[in-house]
Amino acid sequence: MAGQFELVQILASGAFGTVCVVRDLRAPGAPLVALKVLRSEYSSNHDIMQRVRDEARMLTRLRHPNIVRVHTMMEFAGNPAVVMEWVEGSGTDRLLQREGLRDGLPFAVAAEITRRAASALDAAYYSPSGPGGRPMHIVHRDIKPSNMLLSVAGEVKVVDFGQAKGEFIDREAVSAVHVLGTRGYTAPERMDGAPAAPSVDVYALGLSLYELLAGRKLVASLRQDRHDAAVERALEALVPHGLGAEWAPRLRVLMARMCSYDADKRPLPGHVARDLGWIIEGSGAQVDLAPFAAEHVAPLLQERLAAPKPAEWKALEALVEQSPSVRQLDVPSVDVAEPEARIRELMSRAGWSESTSELRTLLARMPPSWSPEPLLAVLDRATPRWWKVWERPATNDELRVALDLLRSRALGPTDVERVRGLATHTDAGVARLARQLMARGDARV
Repeated sequence: MAGQFELVQILASGAFGTVCVVRDLRAPGAPLVALKVLRSEYSSNHDIMQRVRDEARMLTRLRHPNIVRVHTMMEFAGNPAVVMEWVEGSGTDRLLQREGLRDGLPFAVAAEITRRAASALDAAYYSPSGPGGRPMHIVHRDIKPSNMLLSVAGEVKVVDFGQAKGEFIDREAVSAVHVLGTRGYTAPERMDGAPAAPSVDVYALGLSLYELLAGRKLVASLRQDRHDAAVERALEALVPHGLGAEWAPRLRVLMARMCSYDADKRPLPGHVARDLGWIIEGSGAQVDLAPFAAEHVAPLLQERLAAPKPAEWKALEALVEQSPSVRQLDVPSVDVAEPEARIRELMSRAGWSESTSELRTLLARMPPSWSPEPLLAVLDRATPRWWKVWERPATNDELRVALDLLRSRALGPTDVERVRGLATHTDAGVARLARQLMARGDARV
């Protein structure tokens, strides 16, 4: 049954193998998919195959709009391959090579790309593995602009979890201390053999944001007594395009914290996403990545298609046209009843707003169709009805947490109406989050 797949284009080629785009000829009209095809000699390398299977397991379980999806693993004539969602776009590093963008991207574009990447990293760390619901604690360990893709439609996707570390139940590989990521984006503590933590990704994300804003890398000394001073000098000279003087200092403070030598001073990925959202909205920046992508990403794709076919084209074309044996990954199903009961039980307690991390983990286990009613009910208590004397008014903290958690769910028109009343709330944080939810059509981060 040769000829089941057609090679469309080659995206990248390296020592481990090739990433390409193929069309499934057995399913006319089906979306194109990306294949990460390893060289055949690696199929017998136990350590490498463990890491490949682990990467596939992680990504089949992650459900976030800013993380590239993995569908399954296949084998092409002895060559193992990971079948992934194809992102019709480009790494953000390539945008800086375009005319007019070499001195940096507009503030709103760079900040929004980074905000969505931070949201993806937050989800990766807290997403559960298997029925037990224990967070996978995934740390990417190789964040850089080339692994932050922008699609022609304005979508942002974090890709290449090949060096990621996780704590999921059927993990095979043992994380090696020597996995450091890419030079120039590696946190100082990793050079001393410290274990990977979310702060490692935040450091690399801070350097990436600087690069997107300035059009050049931020080079900081690895010496503790010189590192933070070098970062401060670079940030003082940074003039983000389109960000007013009133908000530029707040952005610099956040970036300085992200790039701090001391890992304990760096914010969590979720807090980076939150703070960037505040700065974007507070500064009045207009965020719409789709027009920017149509103008700058689409031409990059045309250039790629027009380029001569690489030397490995014929060999890879012959490989993908052979009939593959498909092997689905064993991904445990998730019992919805248990986490839903736990969510409701948690939110019935006084002080439940302090359990944000556990609630985020539980929500990640719920299918997209799950009703966000427990969170919406909190919003209804912003102004309790006078006859419900038994009903405790929601605190501002509870309103902020409920609105923040709702950003990971899809809201219908009726749900959005329940949010609308908080857009003019006296608490600035509550009002800001409510407006953000209303501004996003499907209320997704």
